[in-house]
Amino acid sequence: MENQNHDEERLKYKRYAAVGLTVFIVFASCMLFFFFIYRYDAVKSAVKTVLDSLSSVFIGFIIAYLLRPLAKRFERLFGKKIKKKIVVSRALSVASAYLVFIIIFSVFLWLVIPSLLSSINSFVSSAPSEVERFVAWLENTQIGDTAIIDLIEETLTDGSETLIDWLKSTIIPEVTNYVTVVTSSVVIVVGIIFDFFVGLIVSIYLLMSAEKFIGQSKKVVYAVFPTRAANTIISVARRANKLFIGFIGGRLIDSAIVGVISYFVMLLLGFPDTMLLAVIIGVTNILPFFGPFIGAVPCFLIVAIQNPLDGIWFLIFILVLQQIDGNIIGPRIVGGSTGLSSFWVIFAILFFGGIWGFAGMILGVPITALAYSLISEALAHRLEKKKMSVSTSDYVNLVSVNEENGEPIYEDEGENVKDIDANDTAKKETQSEDTGEEGVK
Repeated sequence: MENQNHDEERLKYKRYAAVGLTVFIVFASCMLFFFFIYRYDAVKSAVKTVLDSLSSVFIGFIIAYLLRPLAKRFERLFGKKIKKKIVVSRALSVASAYLVFIIIFSVFLWLVIPSLLSSINSFVSSAPSEVERFVAWLENTQIGDTAIIDLIEETLTDGSETLIDWLKSTIIPEVTNYVTVVTSSVVIVVGIIFDFFVGLIVSIYLLMSAEKFIGQSKKVVYAVFPTRAANTIISVARRANKLFIGFIGGRLIDSAIVGVISYFVMLLLGFPDTMLLAVIIGVTNILPFFGPFIGAVPCFLIVAIQNPLDGIWFLIFILVLQQIDGNIIGPRIVGGSTGLSSFWVIFAILFFGGIWGFAGMILGVPITALAYSLISEALAHRLEKKKMSVSTSDYVNLVSVNEENGEPIYEDEGENVKDIDANDTAKKETQSEDTGEEGVK
């Protein structure tokens, strides 16, 4: 009896403790939310400070994440030749992955950057004369509407005069201020370079101990969450990793191939500033859907101003290139890794691009694809529990579902259903009338 009373008291105290803890958590959450709203600028500044201090770690994580598939390939290759020496094969695989990365980066700096700077300088120096030639070509061409030509010429003239006035009135008097800005910009650039090299060192440690970090993360998940929830978290993380590395890596390789093809084809066709155009086309092609259009506009203007006929040929070349990329190169490299329709791709680019800028336009598609697949699986699970179809095509012409037997009713069956319902109602009325007459008898 005493033990029973003691257990009841303990149970009562546990209930009181649970209620008190819940009240405390709710009150603390409300206070934190109020503090976040009231001190938003201070919280934002604190978060920015923390993120800036960890920028090298983020850079290292990104580099390690992108190089890990390559390092794993080298590790499988070296593992066959160097057995029972995991540390040696791991070190050789990481070193080989970084060697490939450094070679590609060095070739880019050695070949692309000088040509790119030369193309930019030549374009800037020849832009005024090319604009005059373009206006002269418009005047000599029988377009049929001289008002358009006069408007273009007037706009270009006013623009050049405005630029000269702005340089004289704004730029020159504030040279001292701009010297300070340039000095601070140099400091920022040095800081970025420093963060990059520190990130390289961090990425080496991450790659060398990748399995250990992954194991520790899984151990924490299974220690904190119930087994079923932990299995779900691990499954979602594995799917997200496969989706992100497949999409981002595929887009980078696809854009590099498109940039190289563009350079050599435009070089053969004799387009001006081929390196500048190829870099713009390759970089903007990383962005899905909108990237080719964004890159084509400035490239067309650069080519058309110098030679309008080349501008037309350039548009034809871009259309052919995008057809080849969209139907041959892209599907073989990226494939259908996202499983999203064009609408959801546009939605992801616009939404996440508005939040995170250029990075959001790249990461938005795999994030949306992951959320889309998880929501689809959850809905399919609920439909299967209700013993209903999970195919979307079965719901296109659906009108309703019979509440008694769960059978679907479609549009082409609607009139028949109404007729059947009317006949059933008439039969019931007739039966009730007959029953009433029999009762009277």
